[in-house]
Amino acid sequence: MGKGDFGHRTLVGSFEPAAADGLPTTTHFGLSLAVTWFYLNLRDEDGKLYFAYRTTLGLEGSLHFTCNESRDGALRKREMPAGQEWFRGPVVTSAQDGDWRMGSKPFEAGYATGQPFELVRGDRSVRYAEGDALRVEGRRIGPGMQVYVPSGPSPLFYSSLQHRVAGTAFGKDADGFLWIDQCYLPPGVTWRNSSYFAGVELAWTPFGTEYTDGSVEMGHLCYGADGFAFAFVAAESADGGTELLHCGSDVTAEDIVYKENTFPDSMSYLADGQRWDWTHVADGELPEMASGHDFYRSSEGYLRRAGETREPVSYHSYNEFFPPAIRHWETTGRILGR
Repeated sequence: MGKGDFGHRTLVGSFEPAAADGLPTTTHFGLSLAVTWFYLNLRDEDGKLYFAYRTTLGLEGSLHFTCNESRDGALRKREMPAGQEWFRGPVVTSAQDGDWRMGSKPFEAGYATGQPFELVRGDRSVRYAEGDALRVEGRRIGPGMQVYVPSGPSPLFYSSLQHRVAGTAFGKDADGFLWIDQCYLPPGVTWRNSSYFAGVELAWTPFGTEYTDGSVEMGHLCYGADGFAFAFVAAESADGGTELLHCGSDVTAEDIVYKENTFPDSMSYLADGQRWDWTHVADGELPEMASGHDFYRSSEGYLRRAGETREPVSYHSYNEFFPPAIRHWETTGRILGR
């Protein structure tokens, strides 16, 4: 490394969000907002699993919304009938009276498609709707997460707000977890063309669990190359008290096991010396999101502290996985492609 180069070493902290934090005109460390993601993980009253996410770029551009549902033993894209497509088009973001709002811009013929969407977050509350298909509301768990990588080819500032939610999915009662993530990068850099997606990120698992005692844990565990790693886990007790279980960058991974089809089967993170075990769920693979031969593999699963004895009533964890990047880093000590 040259002078002033710290690789992808990561700073991790917490923050209390304000409405203006999420405005697309706000910058951090000279980095501009590249993308806002909403990640929604639900199971309905029949046990059907949904993994949905919306990607919104910059001031106005809503890139896409994707809803995956458990079908034929995996999570597969749900296609919507004509006239009920997921919204695609310009969006409006505002901060007013303590609320941050992002929603579809009023319809303009030939310029937008699909049913409207809206997400509104207050101090601790959130409500989110994708037309009549998915409608949830709930509360934030713990403080916000903020992650900063000051050097490397693509400096990064990343934030996440985590929520326990309930509502309906396609007319049936459902409950789960919602993340509002924002990614700040240098001008002209997107997540997909950044160094993180090209060999630095190895495994990243946001997760949420509610136990039968009423307590909730939500967080992110990330294992990467060249110093890129972080753990942020917040816990809420049944009486509403909160604490941070992890907030740092001391994270490694071990005991990674793959299925024959190269999707992840199980693995463990070590965060501050504490072991967290992840295992896939039977209907959790996302084959339609796979890319390359085995370059990118993702799956829903269950992440819990090693030795955990409490019974979960609701759990989700979306594991992003990069098998060849993991192999290359662990065998050579170099980032894939370098």
